[in-house]
Amino acid sequence: MAKSSVWTARCAWRRAEPRRGEPFSLTFVCPDMPRTTTHSIRVTFGDGDPAGIDFFPHAPRWMNTSSRSFFMQGDAAPRHQTEKTRGIGETPLLEFIAKFVKSATDAQTLLVTTHVEGRRPKVFIQMHRIARARADGTDDLICEGRDVRAFVKRNPDNHRRLPAIPVPEDNRLLCS
Repeated sequence: MAKSSVWTARCAWRRAEPRRGEPFSLTFVCPDMPRTTTHSIRVTFGDGDPAGIDFFPHAPRWMNTSSRSFFMQGDAAPRHQTEKTRGIGETPLLEFIAKFVKSATDAQTLLVTTHVEGRRPKVFIQMHRIARARADGTDDLICEGRDVRAFVKRNPDNHRRLPAIPVPEDNRLLCS
């Protein structure tokens, strides 16, 4: 099994070749814990099927909301403001991998924890963990996901094109 190492500002992660039957295999090594944010989600009637089990495509939507919350909790400027002042738009999703463990039902509150696992010159990788709190203080893992995102700026010649740009310095600090 070939391994490669990529270093971030203070952390290292080792990515192994995917094992059979697993979407990805990743070991994260960090001397200090990376900045982690939490976002609460309430499962509602429309999130489930007739049996009351959550519909799995909602998990990426919840993770996307948590991704935005990650930057807003770090005092990042709102997207509409950065697009007007600096031309920097949203952070579109380039890649998404998820592993579903358990289901959730209506009227449950789920907690999405998010942290930046690593970054490259133009992209950053976020890890999301969706869990349901239990009465004994532990939690049940519902789903965990990993996404790769890029900061983009509109092309002045063609507004439909959104080329990736280097991660802005203020956001780079939030990703540490």
